[in-house]
Amino acid sequence: MGSYVPGTKQEQQEMLREIGYASFEEIFSHIPDEIMLKEGVNIPSGLSEQAVKGRMEDIAGKNVVFRHIFRGGGGCGVINQKKTAIVE
Repeated sequence: MGSYVPGTKQEQQEMLREIGYASFEEIFSHIPDEIMLKEGVNIPSGLSEQAVKGRMEDIAGKNVVFRHIFRGGGGCGVINQKKTAIVE
């Protein structure tokens, strides 16, 4: 992680300290392991920022965006206790 983050290692550590983190991995530690990308993306080293941006846009373009998502959340007679507690 951090191979496309500008600056020296010392500058990166200073930036992390400023925002209250010890590592780049810690920033993303709340993401569940089952959806975390483990092997990284296949982007050759030495590419320009524009080239990397283009590759990332190509990858992101493969995502499927659903206009409507039915999640339940109280449907079929089920009461969502968390919502009820917050409203009260």
